[in-house]
Amino acid sequence: MRREYTLSELAAAVGMTERNVRAYRSRGLIRPPRLHGRVGYYGFDHLTQLRLVQALTGRGLSLAVVGQLMERGLAQHELARLIREDLPEGPAVPIAPTAVEEVRVGDPKLLDSIVEEGVGTRTESGFAADPALLALADQLVAHGVPMVEVSRIILTGAQAATSAEPGVRRGPQAPRTAAVADADPGPDAPVPDGSQTREPDAVITAVALELTTTAFRLALQSRLSPRER
Repeated sequence: MRREYTLSELAAAVGMTERNVRAYRSRGLIRPPRLHGRVGYYGFDHLTQLRLVQALTGRGLSLAVVGQLMERGLAQHELARLIREDLPEGPAVPIAPTAVEEVRVGDPKLLDSIVEEGVGTRTESGFAADPALLALADQLVAHGVPMVEVSRIILTGAQAATSAEPGVRRGPQAPRTAAVADADPGPDAPVPDGSQTREPDAVITAVALELTTTAFRLALQSRLSPRER
């Protein structure tokens, strides 16, 4: 994964204008670049910080609030809280071409599989995804996890959601009133078999999200924790 960017390269990598990147730098949302002569070079940590800003502002936070959260070291905690309390929101942002290339070298079909699972989209210039997803992914990359492995983690989570979706949609049959129960359904009426599906309401969706993410987190934490010998 590329570790240094010029201003124009950094802006292109995260789908921002150079003017926006400068404005974020002036607000203290990202650190100043490393200067080599008159050229500033930004590291992967700058890209990670910009992804975090995108994720938080995409969920309605102002730049002033984001700045305060980052200054206090609470930006990641706030992003986690927002993700847990609501569905992902905000427009998709582009995935850096260097990241796309690195993943494709490691696994040519991986990004296409992620898109097919609904976690990302194809664009004219490449791929785009939810800013919170990319902010978290870049955090893992910044801590040394290869981008291709981070992408496989994303695909695993998306595939688990695909497996869970039919069960969330399938609900109990609505109780029949006496009038309906006494009515003659006719010879051609379908026989209820309990397998019909329905659109889940907001409460069911929220609880299902919390349940699946909690189960995933607990299982992964259990596997990553030191085992007693």
